[in-house]
Formats: sequence, C-alpha cells, structure tokens
Amino acid sequence: MPLLDRADIEDVYSLRVALETLAARTAVKRAAAVDFEILDRAMEELADAFDRGDRRSITDADLRFHDAFYEAAHHDRLSVAWRTVRFQVALCLFSRNTVSATSREIVVDEHAHLLALLRARSESELVDAVRAHIETAYRRLVASYD
Repeated sequence: MPLLDRADIEDVYSLRVALETLAARTAVKRAAAVDFEILDRAMEELADAFDRGDRRSITDADLRFHDAFYEAAHHDRLSVAWRTVRFQVALCLFSRNTVSATSREIVVDEHAHLLALLRARSESELVDAVRAHIETAYRRLVASYD
C-alpha cells in the first residue's frame, strides 16, 4: 500500500506548485552569488547520485536542490511553508524515484534548466519551467498508481 494516496499527492503537488512558483518569482529578484554557489553544489550532488544509480541519494540531492532554491528567495515565511511540506514532498519524490523509470534528462537536466533560468533572471520562463517540472513529476507519480 502506498504511503500517500492520490488525494494526498494532489494536495502536496498543488501546494508545491503554488509555493515553488512564488519561490521562483522571488528568487529571480533576490538570489545572491552565494545562493548560486550552493545551487551549483546541489546540482553536482544530484548528477553524482544519478550517475551512481542510488535512488535514495537522488531523492536527497533533489530535496537539497529545492531547499537551496527556496533559500535563494530570501523569504522567511516561504521557507517556513516549504519546511512544513518538505517531508511529504520527500515521500512523493522517493515513491516516484522508486517506482518510475527515470532518465538523466528528468533528474539532472530539468534541474539544470531551472538553475540556468534563475541565473539568467528570466522570471516568466522560470515560473513556467517550475510549473512544468512539478506537473510532470506529479503525472509520473500518479501514473505509477495505475
């Protein structure tokens, strides 16, 4: 039996879209050089975890990337909201990474694209990419329930 049912997943992902698109809009304006250094390290960890094929490490590195993404927004209440749902997002990520086939394009390249758009301060493109990233992850996880 899955840890989260479809209604739980819908709730988590719809909330995540709202939070993460706000993080994107805010980080575009507030991210500093140190934030990009942390995000770059998170990307390296994510790529390394993928190359090792370690699904637990992929999940952990994915979460660290998103932690850094939220921190780059320098929005205290948003960071608190993220930490409130982070464990449930972790369950979704781990479930998806365990039951769904994945690829470098999904695991590494999508995150690298988000980082490139943030670095370019391209707000509308970043918001669209964040939304697509989360919605694609949602669809992959829900498909595993069928």
